[in-house]
Amino acid sequence: MDIRKVLVISLGHLSCDINGGALPTLLPYLAAMHNFDYQTAGGLMFAYSVASSIVQPVFGLLSDKVRTPIFAPLGVLLAGLGIGLCGLLDSYAAIFAALVLSGIGGALFHPEGARYANRVSAGRQGTGLSIFSVGGNSGFVAGPLLVTGATYLFGLRGTLALAAGEYAGAPLERALPFALAVECVHAYSLIHDDLPAMDNDTLR
Repeated sequence: MDIRKVLVISLGHLSCDINGGALPTLLPYLAAMHNFDYQTAGGLMFAYSVASSIVQPVFGLLSDKVRTPIFAPLGVLLAGLGIGLCGLLDSYAAIFAALVLSGIGGALFHPEGARYANRVSAGRQGTGLSIFSVGGNSGFVAGPLLVTGATYLFGLRGTLALAAGEYAGAPLERALPFALAVECVHAYSLIHDDLPAMDNDTLR
C-alpha cells in the first residue's frame, strides 16, 4: 500500500465532504437572510442530497467507460464552488442550482476517488478504503465548524472563503487540487499502457 497516495485521496475526500457537512449548519443562515420557511430550506437540502447521492451510479458508470483521472479533482472543485456561491446569491432558484452543482461535484468525486483508493492500496484494500472513509467522515465533522467560523467572520459571504480555503489557505490545502490530479494521473498511468507514467516534475 502506498500510504502517501492513500492519504492524498483521503484529503481529497475530506475537501469534498466538508461541503456536505457545512450545508445543514448553513441552512439557518440562508433561511434568516432570505426569509425562507422550513419547507423551503428543506428543499435546498433535498437538492444537494439528491444530486450527491442518487446520480452517483451514473457517474460510476461514466467513470468505468471513460476512465479519466480528472473526475476526482473536478468533483472537489465543483463541490466547493457550489457551496461557495450559495452565500452570494439572492434568489431561491439560484441557490438551489448552486447546491445541485455542489452535489454533482460530490457525486462525481466519490466513484473515482473510491476506485483510486482501492487501486493504490495494493492488496490492503480494507485498510486503504478505511483511511479513505475517514477523510470523508472528517469532512462532515469539520464542515459545520468551518462554516460557522466563516459566517461569523464574514457573514454569508464567508461561504466563498470556505470554498477558497483549500486554494488560498495553508500550503497543504493550496497544493491539494494539483497533488490530487497528479496522483490520479499517476495511478491511471500505472494501470493503463496508453499514458506515460507521470510525476510532479513531468506536469510542471
